[in-house]
Amino acid sequence: MNAGELNHKITIQKRSVIKDADGYEVEAWSDLCNYWASANEMGSKELYYAQKTFAESTAVFVLRYTQRVTMKMRVKYDNKLYEIIGLTPDGKRTELRISAREIV
Repeated sequence: MNAGELNHKITIQKRSVIKDADGYEVEAWSDLCNYWASANEMGSKELYYAQKTFAESTAVFVLRYTQRVTMKMRVKYDNKLYEIIGLTPDGKRTELRISAREIV
C-alpha cells in the first residue's frame, strides 16, 4: 500500500441508542475514529421501486487494516454519510476495503 494514496480523511461513526428528554429511546450516531484512506466514488444510479424514485451512489474506501470497523457502522466523508455494505481485508491484512452506499 502506498501511503501517498491515503489522502482523504474519513470518519467512522458508531450507532447508539440514547434516551431523549421525554424518556424515549432515539438513535444517535457518534464519531468513533478517523482514518486516512483512498476514496473512490464509483458512480450513481436511479432506481424506481414501489412507484417512487430513489437515487443511489456508491463508493469504495481503502485504509490500513483495522478490526475496529464493523458492518453496523457508517462512514462520514466529504459531508456525506455512507452505509457500509461490505468489508474486505486483503490476504496479508495490510489494508481494508470498505464498500459503501450513500445515505440519501
